Amino acid sequence: MEEIVAAFVALDGMPAVRSIELGSNFSSEGKSRNHNLGMLVTFGSQADRVAFLASERRAAFLEFAGQYVEEWFVYDFESGAV
Repeated sequence: MEEIVAAFVALDGMPAVRSIELGSNFSSEGKSRNHNLGMLVTFGSQADRVAFLASERRAAFLEFAGQYVEEWFVYDFESGAV
């Protein structure tokens, strides 16, 4: 897991990325879907998010981490969208 964390944290240097956070899943409700690591990327704008999603660095991270990840769960959260 250390390799995945290091590769993910390295994405923090990208211009489109405002911040990156990592955390362990400790759900006491039993609804973790067996996910044990959460990764959060914050962007300054939708354009930054689109640039990140299209970037070669993100694609390289997904290719690398994909060998260790059984299932990806993505939640795109937009603050104030409701």
